[in-house]
Amino acid sequence: PFILNAQNLVPNYSFEDTIPRVSPFLYLPSDWTAPTGEGFEYYTSYNNFTQQHLQFSTPSNLAGYQQPKSGEAYIGINLDDFFSKPRRLRREYVQVKLNRKLIFDSTYCMQLFISLGDSANFASRGQLGVYFSTNSVGSNNVSNLPYTPQIIVSPNTFINDKVNWVEFNMQYKAMGGEEYITLGNFYDTAIIDTQFVVGGGKQYWHLNTYYYIDDVWLSHCDSLPDSLIGIAESHLKNQVSVYPNPFQNEFVIETNSKKELSFRLFDSFGRASTPLSMTKTEIGYRVMVGDIPKGIYLLHIDDGKEQVSFKIIKN
Repeated sequence: PFILNAQNLVPNYSFEDTIPRVSPFLYLPSDWTAPTGEGFEYYTSYNNFTQQHLQFSTPSNLAGYQQPKSGEAYIGINLDDFFSKPRRLRREYVQVKLNRKLIFDSTYCMQLFISLGDSANFASRGQLGVYFSTNSVGSNNVSNLPYTPQIIVSPNTFINDKVNWVEFNMQYKAMGGEEYITLGNFYDTAIIDTQFVVGGGKQYWHLNTYYYIDDVWLSHCDSLPDSLIGIAESHLKNQVSVYPNPFQNEFVIETNSKKELSFRLFDSFGRASTPLSMTKTEIGYRVMVGDIPKGIYLLHIDDGKEQVSFKIIKN
């Protein structure tokens, strides 16, 4: 079943509605704001007017390469950096006013999707918080906001997936009257639980923890079919898996689709790769990639009716 948008208390939950802010247009998401002087990054395919704007486009942008979880857009925030000397508590936050106030003693379900930016060299756990408040909060500086978030996303597990959107489901029991949510790192310390992740960028500003965020959902738990399953996934995508990922010289496309499939491989700049060497197997296909350079690629699969894409990485 589909979830009606009206059930979601978060306006513009997948960052699709846009507002042109500068000429010749740099789009920003409507309803969402940056509560501190540090700001945040908005990535949308509409940011394509100049080479500089392409840094804030999708799927390729300044932080890496990622298809939106849904629609055309997502945001990115820096939770911590390791390049400032001495260390500075640089924090990026996003804030939104809910469609209506929360009701006292009601339990709400929250869902969001996160992917670690390809350029980031560190992953974190217990770092991303969600703060519910009756009024908007903010500061003119770039350090942490002095509030205690009621929800901590992934308190025990490092969010280190650069390929997939990782789904997180949480619950919140309202105090009553909350009308704003703010997402970010609220810790007032530079000692953060992080994990080094191979394959990050080589620039000094890539020594950070940086996440893409998409599809932020908040609503009454008892109004959600299939426990916050989200927008229905592609039927074809549910029939296909690609592994290992990352890979070296070959990977496997496993599928139970009865349709004839076609495949195309593109690099992170959208350029078609050399023709794939494929061997049919009992479970799908064995793909040899030859001597293509190391990096991020997008595998397009088409069954004549649906198209799906998988981000894969060659080490």
